[in-house]
Amino acid sequence: MNNHLIVLCNPKENSFSQSICDEIITTCNKKNIQCQVRDLYDLDFDPILTEDDLERLDSKDYSFDIAMEHSFIKWADIITFIYPIWWAGMPSLMKGYIDRIICKNFAYCYTPEGIKGLLTNKKIIIFNPFGNTLAHYQSTDMLKAFTRTIDEGIFQFCGAKVLAHEYFENIHRVDEEIRKNYLEKVNTTIQTLL
Repeated sequence: MNNHLIVLCNPKENSFSQSICDEIITTCNKKNIQCQVRDLYDLDFDPILTEDDLERLDSKDYSFDIAMEHSFIKWADIITFIYPIWWAGMPSLMKGYIDRIICKNFAYCYTPEGIKGLLTNKKIIIFNPFGNTLAHYQSTDMLKAFTRTIDEGIFQFCGAKVLAHEYFENIHRVDEEIRKNYLEKVNTTIQTLL
């Protein structure tokens, strides 16, 4: 059975990001897949990487909040990240989560042969709503940049396999029918990949 961890990052209670999360939970329940949600705003997650955090990396003596998130990642077979694209990047809270949780000696390590990814048994799905158009991001090579910096630069670097990275454009301007179509796409992706 696949254990599914969802890492959600959106401050708005009734956001489209939350709708994506709800859709995934419904699909997991129908398939009898265990699902856990880590809502970074509800958790009041501290995104600040401190000097103390850095000093603990080599000994793997992580602070309690980091160790807690590590336990969820260890539990998970599939991890879905849901967050909006803001200013051509992830929200600062999600970036802080990556900085503190996807860390040295947990997600990757240095060896005499070079850097080794430690999340080789993890599969990643990413869903990003955003306010711009897909055409704009394609014409400016932004989507390629997201693939390089997020899919490859973070998750593949750590040995994880990115199964899907999907985008939902014009999220503040589309009507309910299009939002419904977006959620059907989420459902299809999750049904296919779980």
